[in-house]
Amino acid sequence: MNCTDVRAFFSQISDKSVSLSVSESDIDFLVSNGYLARKSQAEYDEAHSEVANLQQTVDSLQNEREQESAAAETMSEDERKTQSIRFYFEGKDEKEAQRQKVESEKDSVSKLESDITERESTVSALIQKKSALDMYVPYGTEYLSLTGLGQIMLNDLNVYSTRVGDMDFGIYIEQSQAVTRELNDIAQRAAFYASAIEQQLDSRFIATCVNCGRKVDVTNVTEFLYCSNCHKFDWVVRGDLSGQFIREVKAEEPPVEESSNDNDDNENDRGEDE
Repeated sequence: MNCTDVRAFFSQISDKSVSLSVSESDIDFLVSNGYLARKSQAEYDEAHSEVANLQQTVDSLQNEREQESAAAETMSEDERKTQSIRFYFEGKDEKEAQRQKVESEKDSVSKLESDITERESTVSALIQKKSALDMYVPYGTEYLSLTGLGQIMLNDLNVYSTRVGDMDFGIYIEQSQAVTRELNDIAQRAAFYASAIEQQLDSRFIATCVNCGRKVDVTNVTEFLYCSNCHKFDWVVRGDLSGQFIREVKAEEPPVEESSNDNDDNENDRGEDE
């Protein structure tokens, strides 16, 4: 398959209306590389039966939440009674019975809360499963769906279709993976350099860029690199630091290269002196 065919096939799956006919070997290739998810009729029916009662489960969860709220309110009221002045004038048996009642209500509320947490987890899993199942489209005797990677690939093919439309999809994948590896390598090196800079910068001083006048906190790598191409900083030290330290910091600044015009002027001056 070339990239145009893959783009059209992925678009139809995304739109849930597949009319293209693709060979079984190409389907296997797309599935094995993580661009498509596939379910047989039996697997689809089983998944559908699991989420069929989702609404009833949600309604049951809502009822349980209401029960828990009412039980918690009752428990709070009974607990406040044990802290009232009137409670101290009750008999010993009445006090003990009231305390036991509060403890029993606390246990019931705790059990309800635990059940609700478990039910919420179940509902969340069912919602995710239903959302994923809704993305499947019938294709022959099975069901197909774009994976996250497949959706990303479709977006890429929509952008680069004019350039890679006639290219074999397998070759395009290899080139894309090579570019991704190169970008990851650049990102890793950039992170290494940023970490190295952070370790070398002292939080006690700031720098003012001579060219643009921005005051740069040198511990903020982003701000520092924004003006780092200038290679000209006036260092202003925060706190009580010795003059020797200031001189050492200024000595570490990169040397400013003379422009070619300055070099020509120096040569002319030497010629006139001779």
